[in-house]
Amino acid sequence: MKPDDVRMIREAFGEVVGHHVSQGDFAHAIGLTPPNGGERVREFEDGKRETTGPVDRAIGYMKQGLASLDVPQYIIGDPEPVASVSATYAYMVRLWWPRFVARIDPIDSPSRRFTPDAFKVNEILYLTIVQWIDDPSLFGRGHKFYGEHAVAHFREWDG
Repeated sequence: MKPDDVRMIREAFGEVVGHHVSQGDFAHAIGLTPPNGGERVREFEDGKRETTGPVDRAIGYMKQGLASLDVPQYIIGDPEPVASVSATYAYMVRLWWPRFVARIDPIDSPSRRFTPDAFKVNEILYLTIVQWIDDPSLFGRGHKFYGEHAVAHFREWDG
């Protein structure tokens, strides 16, 4: 991976998460361990060290979740009939980092799970994040922040 690509992806994450992402923070996110992780990222960005296969893969994976004008932040759709999840109101997929898959269920649905990742939408619906694809806690925000953001987006969509 080219040095400018590493820097661009790290800086783009700052835009996604709403604050500067240091080289040390980015190193942690791609699996480089302290105390030298931040120094390694600096060397990648300065062209003093080439990225390796695992680092290329980790950075490429993180790049997939960057915001893009070509890709919507969320996709919301009616559920396909699934025998075990018959009461689901809708599904929601977040395509930007941190990505996840969620269900929107009626409060009284037998399929609704009470988990830390369940967020009240209104008096009759809950949004439950079924699977996190990316770890939302990497850059200081976390499950609650992104869950509440998803709820606000769903409310706007549901109108």
